[in-house]
Amino acid sequence: GVPFAVKENLCVAGVETTCGSAMLRGHVPVYDATAVRLLRDRSGAVLIGTTNMDEFGMGSSGTTSTRGATLNPTSSDGARTAGGSSAGSAAAVANGSAFFAL
Repeated sequence: GVPFAVKENLCVAGVETTCGSAMLRGHVPVYDATAVRLLRDRSGAVLIGTTNMDEFGMGSSGTTSTRGATLNPTSSDGARTAGGSSAGSAAAVANGSAFFAL
């Protein structure tokens, strides 16, 4: 059971999926995205959660999510972002929360 995380633009059954946007608040899919399902079913990977992202993946800084900016866990000053539209996934792997992230 390798722990993994998924960017919040991939559906996870029963987990709110907003793509970082207020417009999709309350959207809870009833199915897993194919990638999530296959990792769980065929590989035995363990999903630990979804990760923050720039709204609809349309950013490059990790700061445009309605959930707030994704800070870089390796930054000594605590003020730097992880960067990129997949900032939450990068931060989850960098701080050791997940072995890998989509």
